Amino acid sequence: MTGVFTVAAAVLGLLLGPWLATTTVRLAERDRAARPSSRRVLGTAVLTAAALAAAPALAGPRPAAVALAWFGAAAVVLAGVDLARHRL
Repeated sequence: MTGVFTVAAAVLGLLLGPWLATTTVRLAERDRAARPSSRRVLGTAVLTAAALAAAPALAGPRPAAVALAWFGAAAVVLAGVDLARHRL
């Protein structure tokens, strides 16, 4: 059962990736019209898929998996903003 949740979370991460990439670029540039490059969209989608898939793999089919997935998606966005602004 955990495998099904892991695959579903990975697919959800791939679907959310482009939106999170756009959010990352807009936050970093402080411009609502900013658009991410295709490389950034691909990278963000893959990292988001990995972060979301790790949540049910670590927590199993429990409510804690949702919290871990949320944390993973937020970490991808915040890391992307920091890397874009060279704040690390």
